[in-house]
Amino acid sequence: MSHEETGQIWNLTGPSGSKRIEIFPKAAVNDFAVLELLALKGLGLALLPNYVARQSKLIRVLPEWSYPPVELHAVYPSRRGAMPKTRAFLDWLIHELDLQSLR
Repeated sequence: MSHEETGQIWNLTGPSGSKRIEIFPKAAVNDFAVLELLALKGLGLALLPNYVARQSKLIRVLPEWSYPPVELHAVYPSRRGAMPKTRAFLDWLIHELDLQSLR
């Protein structure tokens, strides 16, 4: 694959509005733990969700910029009929992903 074919787009929102930035990463992975490790080793920047970044030793380099929110859906039969394990998992997920608006 050529350098031109590996480009990615980061859509960031900040004080001056939205920016579309094309980057050409040396590594592209879909595992947040690996991205964090690569950044901790000094191999570049990582675009990580808050729930991963807040537990890391990484330093946020663009604190005024963020990635647009991503929708997450948890589908189950109903709140009334939800098994206690399902409810416990959803409560944990809400806490871990800092989704307080769902409570």
